[in-house]
Amino acid sequence: MNEETLIERLRKRAEIRRQIPTRKSVQNNESDRIADLLEEASTMLQEIKNLCNASNSEILLSCGEMSAQELRTLKSYLSMINRKLDKGE
Repeated sequence: MNEETLIERLRKRAEIRRQIPTRKSVQNNESDRIADLLEEASTMLQEIKNLCNASNSEILLSCGEMSAQELRTLKSYLSMINRKLDKGE
């Protein structure tokens, strides 16, 4: 099963809304406000995820004096946070 991230699902739903021929906004060639919001939310989530990934790298680089076990634990927590972001939790 191909598990899509929340970001991908939001973008796909916006794309689908814009292609439904019976929608008034499609018929009038107007912007779909909800689709716009879905895309805006997906963009913001992607930016947050990128910031978290950058922060994770900075955190690990600044942890030079930590033991190997402490670093593994920290990496595990950071991975868990990234998975939760991917799933939209």
